[in-house]
Amino acid sequence: MAKKAESDNLTMYAAIMASIGVAGIFAGIWFFNAKKSEAPPQPSYLVLNLPTVHIEGYGVRAEISIKADGEDEEWLKQNRETLDSLLQKTLINTDPEAIRTTEGLKNLQANMTKVANTSLRSDKVRGVYLTNLLLQSE
Repeated sequence: MAKKAESDNLTMYAAIMASIGVAGIFAGIWFFNAKKSEAPPQPSYLVLNLPTVHIEGYGVRAEISIKADGEDEEWLKQNRETLDSLLQKTLINTDPEAIRTTEGLKNLQANMTKVANTSLRSDKVRGVYLTNLLLQSE
């Protein structure tokens, strides 16, 4: 009689462990799919076409894209004119020879990002990118 009780307990423990294992597998699949379905937030961009500026014998024309988080799209639109003038001044104060190098271009973009955030007392500008740049000697 004792063997039957032990056998029943073993069967019950095995069934409980199997149920926990199956539940764990389903929970893992559910968490994986739930995390996968969350779409990452889309950034918003503001494109500025700066007028041609003349710097040390060069004519410089740039199209600049300003990247911010998606929820800051309205903020970008409200500060468009301020950003336009700030970035134009930054471009005017840049050495045109430095812009011609990859490192110089990266430094200019980083500097423009810093100037925009510092001047507007925010951290909403995630990046400033020169999407089109024309540098011509006069």
